[in-house]
Amino acid sequence: SLKRIERLTYYFGSVGLSLRQAKIFSLQHGTLVSEPILKDQRVVISADGGRTRLRNNKKGRRHPKTNRRGFTGDWVEPKLLTIYGVDEKGKKLKPTRLTITNDGTYGDYKVFLELLEMHLVSLGIADAKQILLIADGAEWIWKHIPPLLERLGVIHKTDQLLDFYHVTEHLNSFSEAAFDKVEEQKAWFKQARHDLKKGQAADIIERMKEKAQAASGATRKIMDTQINYLHNWASTVNT
Repeated sequence: SLKRIERLTYYFGSVGLSLRQAKIFSLQHGTLVSEPILKDQRVVISADGGRTRLRNNKKGRRHPKTNRRGFTGDWVEPKLLTIYGVDEKGKKLKPTRLTITNDGTYGDYKVFLELLEMHLVSLGIADAKQILLIADGAEWIWKHIPPLLERLGVIHKTDQLLDFYHVTEHLNSFSEAAFDKVEEQKAWFKQARHDLKKGQAADIIERMKEKAQAASGATRKIMDTQINYLHNWASTVNT
């Protein structure tokens, strides 16, 4: 029945949260056991913010026909993490070779950092061969996660990468503002996306600047916004 599925789901979730909290408690008291799971592995750490709604029931009487209370669905941002391994060509390892870790929290960045640290320590991040940090342009990620990796003693073998798909969203917004015809928008975006895969971010930004010089008004503002985003993060992160 649906009620049984719901009951089992909530029970499974509560057990998982209890186990997670026990590990965080051990981390706080310096007793967390570090397993050699990531030893000699190429590890990717991906951090991102999401967007979801939380259901909050309204107070008062239930509806006479449905026997339900009304509710509000307030938007909140969960902070999410994924830790997985890749081979020498950068392809994701299958879970049978290395377990993928997914987790998240509705707490603030401090809660998230503690959660991330717990997983990294538990998995044995100190023995990893190479580490890649991938994220979007959210300032809190780049401000707080690198210091954590430095404290864990792995910053010297960590590369930082601005997430490819977040960058392409900004390239697409630029092309839509820069060109009137859909065919031209698609052609420019396709070429820019190809060049980005080849690591030519600096060249793309220069072409964007040249194109923006001929624009004005609201169009120029949109184009400058996308350029500034890429320029600011290209100066701090290896794109």
